[in-house]
Order: sequence, then C-alpha cells, then structure tokens
Amino acid sequence: MRAILDSPAPDQPRRAYAAWLRANQNAYRADFIETQLELAQKRREHRRVREWAPLSDRCDQILKTAAFSWRKPLAELIDRDVVKRPQFMRGFVEYITIDAEQFDKRANDLFSRAPILHVSLTDVVRRPELFANVSIARLVTIDISGQQVDDETIETLARSPHVRNVRLLDISANRITQTGLDAICASPNLKQLLYVNCVGNKFADPTDIAGTEGEEIIQTDPSDAGAALEKRFGRIGWLHAPDFFDVAYPPTMLAVEPS
Repeated sequence: MRAILDSPAPDQPRRAYAAWLRANQNAYRADFIETQLELAQKRREHRRVREWAPLSDRCDQILKTAAFSWRKPLAELIDRDVVKRPQFMRGFVEYITIDAEQFDKRANDLFSRAPILHVSLTDVVRRPELFANVSIARLVTIDISGQQVDDETIETLARSPHVRNVRLLDISANRITQTGLDAICASPNLKQLLYVNCVGNKFADPTDIAGTEGEEIIQTDPSDAGAALEKRFGRIGWLHAPDFFDVAYPPTMLAVEPS
C-alpha cells in the first residue's frame, strides 16, 4: 500500500496488493482492483466502447455496496466537504474535486491517504499561486473549468515547472483570451499535453475538426486557429487529439493515464 501511495502511476504495485488481498481472503476487493486495472488498460489502448463497457458496468455494480468502505482513508475530509466527488480508478480513489486553497494546504495529507492523480480545482482564481506547489507535479489531470479563470491564472500555470506530468487540461467555460492560449502553447512545461478542453473561452477552439462515423473518427482537418498557432509555435500535439484518440474522443482521464 505504501508503494501505491508513493508511486501511484504504475499498475504493478496495485496488482501485487490485489494478489495479497486474494491470498488473505478478500477476493471481493481484489476482484474490483483487477477489474478496474483491466478497464484502465483498455482505455489507454483506445479500445471501442463494446470492449470496455462491460468492465465499467461491473465496477459500478460493485461500488454500489462497497464504495463507502473503500474510501475510508478520505472519509473525514469527505464528511467535512473538503473532498468532493471522489472517483475510483484502478481500484482506488484517484480523482477528487477540491477547493484550490485546500489542495494547496493539504496536498501531502491527501497523497498519504489516496493515490490521487486527477484533480478538479474550484475557486482557483483566488489561489493561482498553488501552481508553484511541488505537489502539483504528481497530477496527470487538472480541471479548472467554469471557474472564471483569466489569462493571469493561465500564465501562472504555464510558468510552473511542476505541471510537466499533466496530460489532460480542462480550461473550458472561462474568460481566457488568445493571450492565455498563447501562454499554454509557448510553455516548455506543457509539451506533454495530450488533450486540452478549451471550448467556451474568448478565442476560437484551435483543435482539429473531426468527422465521425458512429464512435470512430474517420476524418480530421486542421482548424484555421490551430494552423495559425502551429505556424507561430511549431507542432502542438494536443491540437491533433482527435487523431490520437481516434475511437475514444474526447478522452477520459483513464485514457491519458501513464501505464
């Protein structure tokens, strides 16, 4: 368990923990962890819905009776409404919603309780300095959507050396202008981004235009805004997310997790 908390990205410590649970007469918990690990692997491989949906349904059924017990390490913070919307991924709570100030103050405590990799931050405009917190370096997903976020906050995020592991960034429904978008594209700390949800801001969505057939993307074309950005900043990988996640677009947190 300590290995999982100290290094939450790899699957292997979780598999080892599940094996220990099974050997110690806790097959129900072991089965849940192993099923969610299989689900995550299929999502990382961008499999079609029919290949992973039964696993997801099975996990949902298990959680109806067991979620309360398995999120006990966070129970105190959930009861006090510090942590909201905890979500299980690969057998443990990996995703939470939390006020930016609380995350800034409690990150180490949170990480000692659960292998958190994905965070939705609220009220971030009051605490943009949290992006200077080294604890941000653990995160794979940062969601700051619908928070009245402005260019100054985005520029603070883009300057942080601690955002280099972030693969999914949700900045949708904010007040960001072309200045903030340019900061993301120019940042050497955000080159690993696989997907950015940026709709609902004060600039045209630069992501490739995608044509679909069922669940599969069959054609993509560069947008004018995206072409202009790449002319200025060079290739920007996340602009071409529809090609990368060709049958799993837009991607979920599971699809961008390290293996």
